[in-house]
Amino acid sequence: MIPILTGSEFLEFDSNLAKNNEIDKFINRAGYSIYIEVLKILKNPYKKRVVVVAGPGHNGDDGKTAAKYLSLNNVSVKVLDTKSGVNLIEDCDLIVDAAFGTGLKRPFEFPKYANIPVVSVDIPTGLNCDTGEVFENAVKADYTVSFVGLKPGFFYNSGLLHTGKVVFKSLSVDSITSKRNLVQYEDFKDLNLRLNKTDHKWKHAAMIVAGSENMMGAANLTSFCAINTGASIVQVLSLNTTKTITASEAITQRFTSDWDLDLLDRIHRFKTVAIGPGLILTADDTIKLRNFLQKIDIPVVLDASALTAVASFNDPIDFLKSVKAPKILTPHTKEFAKLTNSSATSFNLTDVEKFAKKSNSIVLLKGPTTTVANPASDSFLVNLGAPNLATAGTGDVLTGLITGLVARSGSKEIFELTKITAFGAFIHALGSRPKFQGGLDRSLYAISNRDDFNQFGLTSSKLIGSIVESLNEYFRQK
Repeated sequence: MIPILTGSEFLEFDSNLAKNNEIDKFINRAGYSIYIEVLKILKNPYKKRVVVVAGPGHNGDDGKTAAKYLSLNNVSVKVLDTKSGVNLIEDCDLIVDAAFGTGLKRPFEFPKYANIPVVSVDIPTGLNCDTGEVFENAVKADYTVSFVGLKPGFFYNSGLLHTGKVVFKSLSVDSITSKRNLVQYEDFKDLNLRLNKTDHKWKHAAMIVAGSENMMGAANLTSFCAINTGASIVQVLSLNTTKTITASEAITQRFTSDWDLDLLDRIHRFKTVAIGPGLILTADDTIKLRNFLQKIDIPVVLDASALTAVASFNDPIDFLKSVKAPKILTPHTKEFAKLTNSSATSFNLTDVEKFAKKSNSIVLLKGPTTTVANPASDSFLVNLGAPNLATAGTGDVLTGLITGLVARSGSKEIFELTKITAFGAFIHALGSRPKFQGGLDRSLYAISNRDDFNQFGLTSSKLIGSIVESLNEYFRQK
């Protein structure tokens, strides 16, 4: 995993470097790393022209060090001080943005340029390290070379559009650990998701409460994905409809009007229950849902209408805290806004962590960066998903995937469930990438803004097949 550090944590890191008289050594490593990346981008550096915009702090020192190395390699380098008054850059092959790093507190007028690739040192100038918000005229980098740890702001709001391709360099700083991490390909090999020879179909059983009149598609996708990704038997309860699911491998259950009590009588047979996709809940059903959740002790995955129902309670956070069962919430942005009683249209890592802690829940916030956090502020980010996942039904597939994996694991331990949830988000994202199979540079796969996805043809049902292929490939290599 790659650590993600906030601005305050980077300040503490710099302070420790100063105390140990290691600033100069670190600047030399950082500058050399920039130099190497610039050479890769230029390909043939001979007689290429590079402009380094260098600020007054350590970020500027990194850029000046890179300039020194470049000049020794037949590159024509010009260093512009941020106080030089130069407001236009032209006639060069590449710009190194070393103006300001994580500590910038006010707008800076970066020199104008056109059609010139930009490499930002550690963070694009003008990007907020923690939130991803930007000052006016913030640098829009083509490449960002980030040191020691990644920044939360890379993954949210405008940060997604300003960082370009992110290249991570640890600079041999192995002592850095964080409760916030960007997941990588090798990070889930310790999960216990393999079948044993003595397993039987009830060993990994899942109940799914999903689907209502004219909303059975969601129930089909969720149940079909769950039974393909770990659940050994799936039973489905649909409400307020006479229709049944068409996913033939799942079993439709008949319930009385007191479905909550009926379900409580048999819930002991299941390892997990998922509630929400395609549900239409009456006022009476909402009361029954509340009653049901307060009486179970197995992990529950809440999505879609179940989240809307919880958000309608007078005390959604207090209610969630009162539910003793491990809870996995999978909201999209609008559902998260309802749960948090917020008018905001975008959220970041801190927002998810705060809500997870207050509600004593595992929270997966869907988006360009999928964020998973638990009450102990263990956080996992997945930014591998392609834009083609913004397709109807893919959220139902994700709910089914997490349900299947939780059923397979049988775990009730919060950290284990958090990691399983993050793994589900990761495999879901891999399923959107047709070039995953066949030898990728997996060490960098999850931190690059990659374009290797099909613009057309990814439906939710096809996604399930791709997810299964990715799961099997993953564990074949374990």
